Amino acid sequence: HFGSRILAQETKRFLYKLLSKPSSRTRIMAQLKNLMVGAFAMLVVASACSISNSEVLQAFITALMAGVIVGILLSLINMIAASLPICCGVGKDKVRKNNVAVGAIVITLGILCIFIPLFASMGACASALDSVCNTCALGCSPTERETTDAYCNTLGFFVAYTVGYGFIAVIFGIISSSLGCCICCNACKLKADPVTNIVVGEAVMPAS
Repeated sequence: HFGSRILAQETKRFLYKLLSKPSSRTRIMAQLKNLMVGAFAMLVVASACSISNSEVLQAFITALMAGVIVGILLSLINMIAASLPICCGVGKDKVRKNNVAVGAIVITLGILCIFIPLFASMGACASALDSVCNTCALGCSPTERETTDAYCNTLGFFVAYTVGYGFIAVIFGIISSSLGCCICCNACKLKADPVTNIVVGEAVMPAS
């Protein structure tokens, strides 16, 4: 309980610095990583584990970055695919006929990509916790798992969307969702082709 109180105080202090001093981002992010190590270190000490903190942190980062990269790639592909008919007119006839369905798919996928880094951080916490608890000789109690998982998810959220480059997935996701709205409205190259009215009449011969 004493270790939990100390870690909670350090977490509140970190969040205050993050919101009040954006200029010291590099130093704060280094402290964030130390706090995550501290959350797992509390389990290591309490359960008499022999696993090193660096191994636990590396397992977390590896699992986190895999999900972040997937989110970035999916949002990028979605953005490029949505921009082709709007900006270049690729397949505009088919997209124009099904503009609502195509736009809804693009918007939904764009919004989903925004949250993929969050899901990745949650999954990374579970993976790191399993590696700790499986290595510990005495295992992990439900209270230890719950406390550490809460700290990890809170700090992992900031890691995923800052130093983990999850903000790129957010940017691409917003852009692709905006393009999806343009598809629904048949904007830009998806606009209907102008109709040219041709008047057919008889030739008038000049009077002689």
